[in-house]
Amino acid sequence: MINPRDTYVYVVVDTQQIIGATNPSNFVEFSDNRGANPGTGNGFKSEVQRGKFITWCGIVKEASYHSGDSVAINEISMKDPAGKRLLGMKTYREKHDSGVVYGRIRSSGVNNGDIEKYNITILVNGTHSYTIDPQLEMI
Repeated sequence: MINPRDTYVYVVVDTQQIIGATNPSNFVEFSDNRGANPGTGNGFKSEVQRGKFITWCGIVKEASYHSGDSVAINEISMKDPAGKRLLGMKTYREKHDSGVVYGRIRSSGVNNGDIEKYNITILVNGTHSYTIDPQLEMI
């Protein structure tokens, strides 16, 4: 049996390449504390567990070279409200200008193997907004 735990999703953004890019998802790499292989856009899937918390945090790629850059997670929202609905609410928003979004996974009405696509909206350098669409999978 898997030990129940919260999920932390790290959103690493190449702030130097994403601005003006025709496909910004190529410059956003996801990883998490559960050992998922890093990936971009809908190619990335985080594992989650019933009733546990999930946290999304933005990180500047090569921050030591780009110390003036910033990445904030503004919003997490369900991509398909008629889908599996692993997230407890349809939308989660950043609070207190933290750049971090906290959510909760539903504890009932979901099954192992259920997958939900969702949108994550990030703000780069306080002025450029992008929406990327990774996935969650119930384990």
